[in-house]
Amino acid sequence: APLGSLITDVVVSEKDAGRFLFLADSGAGGGTPGLVVYDRKEGRAWRALDDMSSVRAGAHRAHVDGEALLPPHAAATHGVSALALRAKTHPPTLQEQFGSVSEELVFGVPAGTEWWSLDTKLLVDESRARAAASGSERPIGRKAVGSGVAVGRGGEVYMADVEHSSLLRLAEGSMGIDEISTLAVDETLLRYPSGMVLVDDALFVAAPATMHVMRAGGVVSDAGPFAIVRVDVLAQWEPDMDEASGDGDDEDRDV
Repeated sequence: APLGSLITDVVVSEKDAGRFLFLADSGAGGGTPGLVVYDRKEGRAWRALDDMSSVRAGAHRAHVDGEALLPPHAAATHGVSALALRAKTHPPTLQEQFGSVSEELVFGVPAGTEWWSLDTKLLVDESRARAAASGSERPIGRKAVGSGVAVGRGGEVYMADVEHSSLLRLAEGSMGIDEISTLAVDETLLRYPSGMVLVDDALFVAAPATMHVMRAGGVVSDAGPFAIVRVDVLAQWEPDMDEASGDGDDEDRDV
């Protein structure tokens, strides 16, 4: 990464025995935001989507409890910062080009308003990454302010909503745009959610509020302890036997 880069997230491809790493360069050090691809086998790296609208800092000014999360000069420098991988099943018309199932990189900007996706096949070849990747990314749905993201086994995307202290879920919807819904979580525990990881259908979310604490002039070490919240996501969306047979109601199940 060049001078001015700030690497904020990394994911390892599940293809080719984890040969490729994808890194988010937010450019918050005064550099150019974009994606970095690292080939572990060859020991080489290249960039993609440099300064494209999908990776640049969002114009939205995030607020928590009525206060700006970051001052204007800082918010304007935070480009792409959240990455996740998910499997994408292609319709028959695209299987000749991409195969039946491909790997998709999901990415977003902390203060951006959309999640984007890009087939990793366009990233792992250096010449294609520079030429074909730009403009090939597609929006998949609305994004909340925050950097926490995880992908479920069905391809659904979970995200942290810092402004409203909540967790949201994107699932495959019509016209290729994912549809958004809110997880049932105790908001008294989930204050300013940040990083998250999905383990065996349980979502573990850290809620440290460090950015907001620093913005308010406080000392991070004095603001704890911070919560780690466990959410059983499968219990909220998996249909029970009655619903599967059409005999039940359509309400979400409890946490």
